[in-house]
Amino acid sequence: DYYRQGFPVFQDIVIDFDAKIGAVNNDNFSLLIDSNGEGAPDGLRLAFNQNKLCYYADNRWLEIATVSFDTWTHYRIISTQNRVEIYVNGEAKYARAGTFQARSYLKFSDYGLCSGSVTNYIANLETRAATSSDPSLAFDNFDFQPLTGWAIDATHGANSAEFTQSGNTIRI
Repeated sequence: DYYRQGFPVFQDIVIDFDAKIGAVNNDNFSLLIDSNGEGAPDGLRLAFNQNKLCYYADNRWLEIATVSFDTWTHYRIISTQNRVEIYVNGEAKYARAGTFQARSYLKFSDYGLCSGSVTNYIANLETRAATSSDPSLAFDNFDFQPLTGWAIDATHGANSAEFTQSGNTIRI
Protein backbone atom coordinates (compact mmCIF):
# COMPACT_ATOMS: atom_id res chain seq x y z
CA ASP A 1 0.00 0.00 0.00
CA TYR A 2 1.32 3.46 -0.78
CA TYR A 3 0.71 7.11 -1.47
CA ARG A 4 2.88 8.57 -4.22
CA GLN A 5 2.97 11.99 -5.84
CA GLY A 6 5.22 13.38 -8.51
CA PHE A 7 6.37 16.98 -8.60
CA PRO A 8 8.70 19.19 -10.65
CA VAL A 9 12.22 17.76 -10.71
CA PHE A 10 14.44 19.28 -8.03
CA GLN A 11 18.15 18.56 -7.83
CA ASP A 12 18.27 20.32 -4.47
CA ILE A 13 15.19 19.80 -2.30
CA VAL A 14 13.99 20.11 1.29
CA ILE A 15 11.30 17.70 2.48
CA ASP A 16 9.61 18.49 5.81
CA PHE A 17 6.96 16.36 7.49
CA ASP A 18 5.69 15.18 10.85
CA ALA A 19 5.14 11.49 11.60
CA LYS A 20 3.70 9.47 14.44
CA ILE A 21 4.88 5.85 14.47
CA GLY A 22 2.42 3.43 16.03
CA ALA A 23 3.54 0.99 18.72
CA VAL A 24 0.85 -1.69 18.45
CA ASN A 25 2.13 -4.70 16.42
CA ASN A 26 5.23 -2.71 15.40
CA ASP A 27 7.80 -5.51 15.48
CA ASN A 28 9.59 -4.94 12.14
CA PHE A 29 9.79 -2.42 9.29
CA SER A 30 6.47 -0.55 9.10
CA LEU A 31 6.75 2.74 7.17
CA LEU A 32 8.85 3.35 4.05
CA ILE A 33 9.62 6.80 2.63
CA ASP A 34 11.05 6.87 -0.87
CA SER A 35 12.07 9.56 -3.34
CA ASN A 36 13.70 8.22 -6.50
CA GLY A 37 15.24 5.44 -4.47
CA GLU A 38 13.62 2.19 -5.56
CA GLY A 39 16.73 0.12 -6.12
CA ALA A 40 18.83 3.13 -7.10
CA PRO A 41 22.16 3.54 -5.29
CA ASP A 42 21.78 7.33 -5.57
CA GLY A 43 18.15 7.38 -4.46
CA LEU A 44 16.63 8.36 -1.14
CA ARG A 45 15.06 5.64 1.04
CA LEU A 46 14.11 5.87 4.70
CA ALA A 47 12.19 3.38 6.81
CA PHE A 48 11.05 2.86 10.36
CA ASN A 49 12.05 -0.48 11.88
CA GLN A 50 9.98 -0.41 15.05
CA ASN A 51 11.05 2.93 16.57
CA LYS A 52 14.36 3.17 14.70
CA LEU A 53 14.65 5.54 11.75
CA CYS A 54 16.83 3.88 9.10
CA TYR A 55 18.52 5.13 5.93
CA TYR A 56 19.29 2.77 3.04
CA ALA A 57 22.90 2.99 1.87
CA ASP A 58 25.51 0.54 0.62
CA ASN A 59 22.88 -2.20 0.21
CA ARG A 60 21.85 -2.18 3.86
CA TRP A 61 19.68 -0.31 6.35
CA LEU A 62 21.60 1.98 8.73
CA GLU A 63 19.93 2.95 12.01
CA ILE A 64 20.28 6.72 12.35
CA ALA A 65 17.83 7.71 15.11
CA THR A 66 15.52 6.35 17.76
CA VAL A 67 12.10 7.97 18.04
CA SER A 68 9.29 7.61 20.56
CA PHE A 69 6.28 5.53 19.58
CA ASP A 70 2.89 7.27 19.31
CA THR A 71 4.49 10.73 19.50
CA TRP A 72 4.50 13.37 16.76
CA THR A 73 8.05 13.95 15.56
CA HIS A 74 9.30 16.45 12.95
CA TYR A 75 11.59 15.29 10.13
CA ARG A 76 13.57 17.33 7.61
CA ILE A 77 15.44 15.83 4.69
CA ILE A 78 17.78 17.99 2.64
CA SER A 79 18.87 16.32 -0.57
CA THR A 80 21.30 18.00 -2.96
CA GLN A 81 23.39 16.72 -5.81
CA ASN A 82 26.34 16.14 -3.46
CA ARG A 83 24.85 15.53 -0.01
CA VAL A 84 21.88 14.16 1.94
CA GLU A 85 21.15 15.43 5.46
CA ILE A 86 18.45 14.13 7.80
CA TYR A 87 17.17 15.98 10.87
CA VAL A 88 14.84 14.76 13.62
CA ASN A 89 13.17 17.48 15.68
CA GLY A 90 15.79 19.95 14.42
CA GLU A 91 18.77 17.79 15.41
CA ALA A 92 21.14 16.54 12.70
CA LYS A 93 21.06 12.73 12.72
CA TYR A 94 22.72 11.72 9.46
CA ALA A 95 24.72 13.21 6.62
CA ARG A 96 26.15 11.49 3.59
CA ALA A 97 28.29 12.90 0.81
CA GLY A 98 28.06 11.45 -2.67
CA THR A 99 26.37 11.98 -6.00
CA PHE A 100 22.59 11.87 -5.74
CA GLN A 101 19.95 12.01 -8.43
CA ALA A 102 17.33 14.72 -8.67
CA ARG A 103 14.02 14.11 -6.89
CA SER A 104 10.79 13.90 -8.88
CA TYR A 105 8.39 12.06 -6.56
CA LEU A 106 7.71 11.26 -2.94
CA LYS A 107 6.15 8.02 -1.74
CA PHE A 108 4.96 6.85 1.68
CA SER A 109 4.13 3.18 1.99
CA ASP A 110 3.40 0.38 4.40
CA TYR A 111 6.51 -1.81 4.39
CA GLY A 112 4.33 -4.78 5.28
CA LEU A 113 6.74 -6.81 7.42
CA CYS A 114 5.08 -6.47 10.84
CA SER A 115 3.19 -9.42 12.34
CA GLY A 116 -0.04 -7.39 12.57
CA SER A 117 -1.54 -4.11 11.43
CA VAL A 118 0.45 -1.00 12.42
CA THR A 119 -1.02 2.50 12.29
CA ASN A 120 1.37 5.31 11.36
CA TYR A 121 0.51 8.95 10.61
CA ILE A 122 2.04 11.59 8.32
CA ALA A 123 1.15 15.29 8.53
CA ASN A 124 2.30 18.79 7.55
CA LEU A 125 4.22 17.66 4.48
CA GLU A 126 6.09 20.32 2.49
CA THR A 127 8.67 20.19 -0.25
CA ARG A 128 10.63 23.13 -1.66
CA ALA A 129 13.78 23.97 -3.53
CA ALA A 130 16.75 23.81 -1.17
CA THR A 131 18.83 26.54 -2.76
CA SER A 132 16.33 29.29 -3.43
CA SER A 133 14.33 31.66 -1.28
CA ASP A 134 12.15 32.48 -4.32
CA PRO A 135 8.63 31.32 -3.33
CA SER A 136 7.69 30.84 -7.00
CA LEU A 137 10.20 27.96 -7.15
CA ALA A 138 8.71 26.15 -4.16
CA PHE A 139 6.37 23.25 -4.72
CA ASP A 140 4.08 23.08 -1.72
CA ASN A 141 1.06 21.19 -2.96
CA PHE A 142 0.84 18.50 -0.30
CA ASP A 143 -2.30 19.59 1.52
CA PHE A 144 -4.05 16.18 1.27
CA GLN A 145 -7.35 17.90 0.40
CA PRO A 146 -8.43 16.23 -1.78
CA LEU A 147 -6.20 13.23 -2.46
CA THR A 148 -6.23 14.08 -6.17
CA GLY A 149 -2.73 13.84 -7.60
CA TRP A 150 -1.62 11.13 -5.22
CA ALA A 151 -1.32 7.71 -6.85
CA ILE A 152 -2.76 5.03 -4.58
CA ASP A 153 -1.76 1.44 -5.20
CA ALA A 154 -4.32 -0.85 -6.79
CA THR A 155 -4.30 -3.34 -3.91
CA HIS A 156 -6.80 -1.38 -1.85
CA GLY A 157 -7.63 1.72 -3.92
CA ALA A 158 -8.72 5.17 -2.85
CA ASN A 159 -11.34 3.88 -0.40
CA SER A 160 -8.95 1.56 1.38
CA ALA A 161 -9.35 1.21 5.12
CA GLU A 162 -5.55 1.24 5.23
CA PHE A 163 -5.46 4.95 4.32
CA THR A 164 -7.65 7.59 5.87
CA GLN A 165 -7.45 11.36 5.81
CA SER A 166 -8.37 14.00 8.33
CA GLY A 167 -7.34 17.55 7.42
CA ASN A 168 -3.65 17.50 6.54
CA THR A 169 -3.03 14.14 8.24
CA ILE A 170 -3.08 10.73 6.60
CA ARG A 171 -3.09 7.38 8.35
CA ILE A 172 -0.89 4.74 6.76
